[in-house]
Amino acid sequence: MSANDPGQTPLPRDASHADWSTDRAVPRIVLAIGAHPDDIEFGCGGTLAKWSAAGAVVHHLVCTDGSKGTWNPDADTAALVQSRQREQRAEQRRRRGHADERGRRGRDAGGRERGLFLLTQLEQLA
Repeated sequence: MSANDPGQTPLPRDASHADWSTDRAVPRIVLAIGAHPDDIEFGCGGTLAKWSAAGAVVHHLVCTDGSKGTWNPDADTAALVQSRQREQRAEQRRRRGHADERGRRGRDAGGRERGLFLLTQLEQLA
C-alpha cells in the first residue's frame, strides 16, 4: 500500500516542511527496535548518534538474527549470523568499551513464536 492509496491519511494541502521539528529534546534513555541487523542504523542512526553524543543512553533491540540477510541460497546461515554478531560486538566495544549481551538473542525471521519472543525480550530489557 502506498501513501496515496485509499485508506491512507493524506497530508494536509497546507503542510510544509517548515512545520517539522528537527531539534527535538534529547531523551535520557532510548530504545530503538529494528526487525533486522542494520535496520536501526539505516533508519535512525544519525538521530541516535546525535542523542548519544548529547548524553542519552541508547539501547538497540534487533529482533532477528540476520540469517536471512543474503540472496545466496547456498550461504552458510550459521556463519552469517556469527558474522553479524561479531560486527555488532566489535562496534559496541569500539564505542562503549564493552559489548552488552542483553539484546543478543535474536531469532530467524520467521516462526510462530515471534510475538511472545519479542515481548520476552522487551521485558528483559526493562
